[in-house]
Amino acid sequence: MQSSSRNEILNKLYKCNDYAELKTNKARIDYLLTKVIDYDQAKSVLKSNIDNVRQKNGKNLVLAKECKIVADFYLQQVSLGKIDHKYKNLQHALEYYTRAILYMPLFEDVQMFARLYARKCQVHLQLDENESALYSIRMALDILKTYGQNDCVPMSTIMNYTILQVNCLKILSHYTEAIEMIDEMLMKLAKFPELSSEERQIVSTDELMKMKENIQQFISKNNDVKETVTAAAAEQQPNDYFNYRIDHRCLIRQSPVVGRHFIAKYEIPEKTCIYQEKPYSIVIEQDYLHKKCSTCFKELKYKFFPCLYCTEIVFCDRQCFEQLYNLYHHYECGIMSILKSLTSAAVHVFRMVSRISPIVAYQTETSVALEDYSIDDFIQESNQRLVHEKDKTMDEKIRAYKMSSILWHHNTKHSQWSNVHHIVVGVETAIILDLVHNMSLNKSKEFMLNFIDMVVVGIRRIIFNVFGWHEYNEDWSLRGHIANCQCLIGSLVNHSCVPNTNWEFKNGQISLTTNRMIKKGEEITITYGPNKDMPYDRRQERLNHYFFACRCQACLKDALCGYALRCIHCGDDDDNNGPVPFNVPLNNEPVLSGQCLLCFKNIQIFNQTLMNIKNV
Repeated sequence: MQSSSRNEILNKLYKCNDYAELKTNKARIDYLLTKVIDYDQAKSVLKSNIDNVRQKNGKNLVLAKECKIVADFYLQQVSLGKIDHKYKNLQHALEYYTRAILYMPLFEDVQMFARLYARKCQVHLQLDENESALYSIRMALDILKTYGQNDCVPMSTIMNYTILQVNCLKILSHYTEAIEMIDEMLMKLAKFPELSSEERQIVSTDELMKMKENIQQFISKNNDVKETVTAAAAEQQPNDYFNYRIDHRCLIRQSPVVGRHFIAKYEIPEKTCIYQEKPYSIVIEQDYLHKKCSTCFKELKYKFFPCLYCTEIVFCDRQCFEQLYNLYHHYECGIMSILKSLTSAAVHVFRMVSRISPIVAYQTETSVALEDYSIDDFIQESNQRLVHEKDKTMDEKIRAYKMSSILWHHNTKHSQWSNVHHIVVGVETAIILDLVHNMSLNKSKEFMLNFIDMVVVGIRRIIFNVFGWHEYNEDWSLRGHIANCQCLIGSLVNHSCVPNTNWEFKNGQISLTTNRMIKKGEEITITYGPNKDMPYDRRQERLNHYFFACRCQACLKDALCGYALRCIHCGDDDDNNGPVPFNVPLNNEPVLSGQCLLCFKNIQIFNQTLMNIKNV
């Protein structure tokens, strides 16, 4: 539905006393679908919206050709010898060739799609951007090889592009690969004696042999020449695919106070990488969708391979595109903007459910076996086989989903506004899943309510467990928010305003590194955002969102120096009794108000005690 309609519904429910009295998600969902909106009507509106957005975000041959014409014009200006504006014209040409690639429907004209990359190669060469040039011509050849088999691609085109690739390799001192490419061309010339004279004029066997000989002579005369490894070759090194790695000195413990958490089994030195995990789900922010690969999450820089069916996301290459498209992108292709308008948490849930199918997700979450499932079960199971996502069995995918389903969601602790917002967003997300997966949710009201409830809880689970991936300037000021990352094991690490580890996102993994020596038995912590340099009130105001009060040394000290009672549960010695803050942001959250920061126990007569103090 449109954002204006959604806001009207949100405001209506927020002001509704009858809705505020409802205690369960199912009751709230039922109220929304019987008193405020009709499911079938909402589904019809969303279907129309999806169809329109898919068309808007789809490929456009006319627009691609227009961009190519503009790019050709700028490149022509360079060829006419207008030196004064050469660099600017080349940059404009590069920009419009890239746009043309984004809009180009590959399957309508494979050769034109490849030609755009070849033109980019020529522009990069004139800009002395040789790695970029090599990448572009590789893409052109890969496209013809992969998608042009039924397109009668002229051998002359392939030979021209191959020679261009050989020249790029020579410039970059990739001599071995250059010779291999020449040998491939020689084999093709020998294999196809029926090539026309026009095609053979592009390059002859003698010319290729001479080219190869020149390279070999250059290498022999310059024994000190160090051949560089191509970026592509470096990236083709075997990747160690794993879900997570935990240092043997770390231990996961259960506590009735703080739940599952990490502690140091032995002393851990400073600057030790103690944990790595490939996030289960990552949602890139809108501003970075054309800056980061949506599969490996590396900086794209000069690399640019768009989804072949929509214009919303970009990848490093064809392999990254195919991997994500087969995993879940084919469900969201063209409608990511709709999902993102609902919140990034909705995108996470849509993808996680789509990866195993909505029905399997529902069966998994409602299974009796899930009640006894724990982090220990997941760790034991997943260590059996750590493989790339595309090679995982359905059972392995379900295990990961099960683990995501037992993370905390605080389903019963939310404010009135959250109980409105999460329900409305959950209903919309469920309707989109219904449309995309052809579920026919409305055939059974009970199943529909239960399924939407599952989606709502999933959204809340994401909100409380995601990592925020940011990038910073040299002075560590915030440059931008890149993505939200949902980890399965890493989400168990607790917060401290004075954390003993720092976390970063690098090469598709979240890593935790100690920032000081950690003692045996000490809890391992990160910051969820707030730190000791912030005022105490500001720190706790942000932590209210997570429904807990921080008890790090900085917070305990600040609480004791501020408005606070002493806990009656901690002991007989006032010096050891924890603080129970009052008149601070913590008290704005009913779940936390009246709670001791040290033992987390509640003072049952907290409000009455405050009244008595004020009346003294």
